[in-house]
Amino acid sequence: MEYGAGHMTVDPLLKFRERFPILSKKTYLATHTMGAMPIGVYDALKKYADIWNKSGIDAWDEEWLQLLSKNANTIAKIIGAPDNSLILHPNVTTCIETVMSCLEFSKRKKIVSSSRSFSSQLYLMKELERLGAQFELVEPRENTILAQDYVETIDDQTLITLTDHVLYQSGQLQDIEPIIKKCKETGSYIFIDGYQAVGTVPVNLTKLGVDFYAGGSHKWLCGGAGTAYLYVKPELISRLRPRFTGWLAHANPFEFKEPPIKHAENMMRFMPATPPLPSFYASRVGHEIILDAGVENIRAKSLRQTQLIIDHCKELGLEIITPLIEKQRGGMVCFKTGNDQLIHKQLSAKGFVFDSRPKAGIRISPHFYTTDDELDEFFKELKRVIH
Repeated sequence: MEYGAGHMTVDPLLKFRERFPILSKKTYLATHTMGAMPIGVYDALKKYADIWNKSGIDAWDEEWLQLLSKNANTIAKIIGAPDNSLILHPNVTTCIETVMSCLEFSKRKKIVSSSRSFSSQLYLMKELERLGAQFELVEPRENTILAQDYVETIDDQTLITLTDHVLYQSGQLQDIEPIIKKCKETGSYIFIDGYQAVGTVPVNLTKLGVDFYAGGSHKWLCGGAGTAYLYVKPELISRLRPRFTGWLAHANPFEFKEPPIKHAENMMRFMPATPPLPSFYASRVGHEIILDAGVENIRAKSLRQTQLIIDHCKELGLEIITPLIEKQRGGMVCFKTGNDQLIHKQLSAKGFVFDSRPKAGIRISPHFYTTDDELDEFFKELKRVIH
């Protein structure tokens, strides 16, 4: 690898660009909201249609049930989890609801989270107050959620803490180890939402020792919408009994027995009902590319390119929301221009794909398929528009 003026002149990850057709038409800087589609998705969806057409209901035994564990174990390799410790869901909210339905708010009632967590998560936690939960939020300090504030909020009345690995409104990489440690000391559960981390930040769940971890495929894993995953610490699997359940969670699902349900002894007990199979076929393509590229390699490039973005922002005098220290940031950079919506409209019309959000401002993200020249062109055009 060679560098010059902050730019990489030899970038082995760019060999993957040809697998993403949109990159030949647009400057794609929105992986934090939806990753570019791999061309292999066309064949993957055809495979789903072909087996449905060929086998009908027999496809369940021939391939579909095996696909659930196969895909889950592929994601497990990406996040450093053991085989058979993940289950697939259509979205992270369903993952959280499944876990929360295992808990009782009788002795311990407190749920700790952050006001900067994703809205779906906050809506769900707030509604659990109807079942006796007490919802307490950690507030940011100058756009930053401090681990110490979590630590001081978690106590012996806390049942579960939900935190984000990377915050969607700032790109802050949360210091999660002190939070995990405090949860263990108080005997409470820890659930981490890794949606904005996995695929661009290395994760090893075995080393972290978390109870629950969830994320999805349509951002950094380039897998499209409809495939999320839930990790449960192996020693907890047989001890937890979800109330949010369905026929596939039964130990013998195709016997369709009368209730009460006899939960499966493995991760299938956390699978409520019929899954969105086409999404599972489509997402596998992106997962395999991420494994091939290597998250450590992606992280190294991400840190270098997010620094390039920060340097551009400083040059233009923009307000940067994302932490400047590299160990404190994920894969995107958020900044404010003073007229973010107009900037977004004007640059989108020129083929730049990015977004803006309340409190976050403009959000842009390089990924392993991004060139340095694309970042330069974005800021060249941004400079022209704001001046």
